[in-house]
Amino acid sequence: MDIDKVTADTLRDIWEFLENEYRYCALYPEIYEAIPEACTPQPRGKNTLLDCFSRIRTFFYWCKDNKKTSNTSFDDFPLEECTYGTPYYITIDERNKIYRINLNCHPQLAIQRDIFVFKCLIGCRVGDLLKMTKSNLIDGSIEYIPRKTKEG
Repeated sequence: MDIDKVTADTLRDIWEFLENEYRYCALYPEIYEAIPEACTPQPRGKNTLLDCFSRIRTFFYWCKDNKKTSNTSFDDFPLEECTYGTPYYITIDERNKIYRINLNCHPQLAIQRDIFVFKCLIGCRVGDLLKMTKSNLIDGSIEYIPRKTKEG
């Protein structure tokens, strides 16, 4: 793909492909069989597409700022902001009720329940929880710097 020849129509075509790739995978399985290490494409939500295109746009801006191109195709392909639903919070009583559920017959569920309750208590993401070590325990308290997955 020549960065100087990418148009807003090209970007719309890429959007359409990424939005419907899971369908193309079913229609043309031989393409995906040729790349055995590739994951089977799944439906992508609008926020995922917006995030992907935000990264592509950043690349285009970098190219323009560094005089690699004069292409401004994103001027004719505006991106919306991501949309998130209303968060719902459980009460302390609800959290305690979940914690008291007897899951002796389902040990894997008991582990997931305990992880969920622990996260509720300290307010961290799963990714942050998985990265925690004994070094995060400082003077009897848990300390960590929260990181989103996309930040690495």
